[in-house]
Amino acid sequence: MKKNQRFFAFASALTLLVGSIYAADKLTTPQNPTSLLKQINVAAFEMKPISGTPRVAVVEQTLAAQKGITSYAVNPSSNIIAVTFYPDETTEAQILAAIQSSDNSMDVSKKIFEKVANGCPVDSPSAFWTYVKQLF
Repeated sequence: MKKNQRFFAFASALTLLVGSIYAADKLTTPQNPTSLLKQINVAAFEMKPISGTPRVAVVEQTLAAQKGITSYAVNPSSNIIAVTFYPDETTEAQILAAIQSSDNSMDVSKKIFEKVANGCPVDSPSAFWTYVKQLF
C-alpha cells in the first residue's frame, strides 16, 4: 500500500511540475504583435466632378465621422479617395454611400485598378531612383 501511495504522490508531483513548466512557457513566450492587431481593408474611390470642384473638406469631415475608418486621403488633383477601415465595423458600400451623400457636386465610384502581370506597377529601378532623388 505504501508503494502505491508513493507512486501516486510522485506521479502527482511530476504532473504538477510538467503542468507548471508548460504554463510558464505559454506565459513567457512572446506572441507575434501582428497577430494581436485587427484586420483592416483598403478601398479606393474615384471622384468625378459633376459641377464645380469637389468639396474636399466636406468629404474629409464625413470620413472622419464614419465609424470604423482608420485613415483616409482625399486627393482632388488625381480625383482619388483612399480609405483604410475595419471590415467588422463598416463596409465599402457604407463608405461609398457616406461619400456620395456628403457632396452632391460629384459622382463617386469604386476605383478599379488594372491588374499588373509581374507584381508592382512601379519597376524597381525607377522606384529606387525616385527615393534617392528625394534624399538630395
